[in-house]
Amino acid sequence: MALAYPVERAAHSTGTALSKGAFWFGIVFLVTIMVALFIITTDRGTTRAWPPAVAALLLVMASGILVRSPLARRRWVIALAAMLSVLGVVVVCFLLLARVNSSAPADTIVFTFVKVAIIMFGLVAGRYMNPIVAVVAAYLIAEVPVTSLSLWTGHPYSFDVATSSAFIVALAVIVLLDRSRARARATSARLQEAATEDRKAIERDLDAVSSSALVHDTVLNELAVVAMIAPGELNERARDQIRRSIELVSGADLAEPPADFTPVTDAASTPLTPTIAAVEALGLTVVENGESAALSALAPDVLTALALAVRQCLTNVHQHAGVSSCELTVLATATDVCVMVIDSGVGFDQDAVGDDRLGLRNSVRARIAAIGGSVQVWTAPEAGTSIAIMVPRA
Repeated sequence: MALAYPVERAAHSTGTALSKGAFWFGIVFLVTIMVALFIITTDRGTTRAWPPAVAALLLVMASGILVRSPLARRRWVIALAAMLSVLGVVVVCFLLLARVNSSAPADTIVFTFVKVAIIMFGLVAGRYMNPIVAVVAAYLIAEVPVTSLSLWTGHPYSFDVATSSAFIVALAVIVLLDRSRARARATSARLQEAATEDRKAIERDLDAVSSSALVHDTVLNELAVVAMIAPGELNERARDQIRRSIELVSGADLAEPPADFTPVTDAASTPLTPTIAAVEALGLTVVENGESAALSALAPDVLTALALAVRQCLTNVHQHAGVSSCELTVLATATDVCVMVIDSGVGFDQDAVGDDRLGLRNSVRARIAAIGGSVQVWTAPEAGTSIAIMVPRA
């Protein structure tokens, strides 16, 4: 069977991981800038600029928290986060542009880290909107205020390679993820098609086993019974049984149980009573004992398969064991029900059973295996036969 992690879950997991990583990446950048600003302003004796600068950076951080929260599904929350980022960047620029040395990388990296953090928050916002639009908007929110205020105040401006590189990398990540998801969806479609074909093949195999077993249980068994009856007119019971078997094979749904396997409601009966009665009508005496009440807890399809398999076992006793009676014992555990058919007949050599003999192979083993059960056979020539059929209770 073809197995694959669902594309929808894979896309969601990847998006969540990217969003979480970008969010904490931005938070770390902002905290780093707060610490760097404290060191710079302390060194230059301008510590009064640090508290308002930190307040502005906290506005940018708040924008990241907003787009990370479930509230970001609402458009106005995204808009509010964008305004907080713009306000934070503008305040930082007013406070620091006059105090930084454009030729000192340690000064200009303050703006770079803030802008990269905003781009990271744009990646986070991409969960709830077009991710490319979100990242482009974040880049503009980060770059335009810094560039505009630098030109307006006459502060020397230089192209920010680090910020532009972060922007390009963010776009590349989005594009690569989209292509990966597209390939995954195409692969998932092929895997789903393969899984469908596997399921159909299994269903065909089960139908073939069910059909073969049902024909064996009805038409072939009835023909075997006719061959054993003395020449002459068939009695009414035999004719009625043959008629029901032919009707079942020719027109009924093979998934439905035969009429004579419907559990009865008589308190003195068990779910296998109709099965036993059908075989006893042929002349076999069946002694039923054990925990027959446990059969009532079985699912309908399990009980139907079990009844058909037991009928085949009893039919085999009648036709091949050379005895007039057998024992049917029901044992139950918390998870399984076991039905044993035991006779003291002639037995047989399992290795000598030909491939053309379908009774035990299809009508018992294959049928029980199809419902998750198992069959064990103990027999030897002149030593009788014991068959244990184990089926699940749930």
